[in-house]
Amino acid sequence: MRLNGCRIHVKMHLVASDEQIIGNLKASGERMTVARREIIRAFTRSSSPLSVKAILETLKNKEISANKTTVYRELKFLAKKNILRAIQFDERNRRYELAPEEHRHHLICTTCKRIDDVVLNHDLDEVEQRVKDQKKFKVERHALEFYGVCEMCQD
Repeated sequence: MRLNGCRIHVKMHLVASDEQIIGNLKASGERMTVARREIIRAFTRSSSPLSVKAILETLKNKEISANKTTVYRELKFLAKKNILRAIQFDERNRRYELAPEEHRHHLICTTCKRIDDVVLNHDLDEVEQRVKDQKKFKVERHALEFYGVCEMCQD
């Protein structure tokens, strides 16, 4: 697929295993609660960003007692450690995903709400440089999402 001369591809990202993440946290002296461990596992097993509601449901299904405040605290902690990042699409609620090694964007199905990653081979570095040069605006971050209908929902 091409977008303004840039080749793009959908990519399933390779992430560290839950045990690698947990091991790194323990090695740096962090406590490992049952809730924290299970939240990390939820992210390493998910191919899409997760909402707080989805995380609470996962914990409930595992019979782990955690309230919304605990989940938000854990998400903030994991984001501060650069394990997770918060993302927000055109909806009210944030979702969270494992922090990617490379910058990526998302394909969002407006029918089933499935979210896939997409990596632009050249990303938007040239566009950001043009913005900086022409508008004297230093871009700190950007977000680009593609909304449409996935292959499964097109039938």
